[in-house]
Amino acid sequence: MSQPTVGFLIILYFLAIFCFGAFETTFGLLVTPLGYDEKNVGYLIAFCGLITALVQGVIGRLVKKFGNAASFL
Repeated sequence: MSQPTVGFLIILYFLAIFCFGAFETTFGLLVTPLGYDEKNVGYLIAFCGLITALVQGVIGRLVKKFGNAASFL
């Protein structure tokens, strides 16, 4: 924490994890008025996880194949 860059990255990582945890916790409360029950909320969160995994896998392969965006500029 004595180095400003490391401290900033630790705080940023904590905030990202905290916000994602808050999203998962409050998501069910937010969609309940729309008529979703526990089963549907589970399906939605699983769908979000599958899409995240798919995007990370596809983006990783595309970067390996074509390089990152900085190489195109």
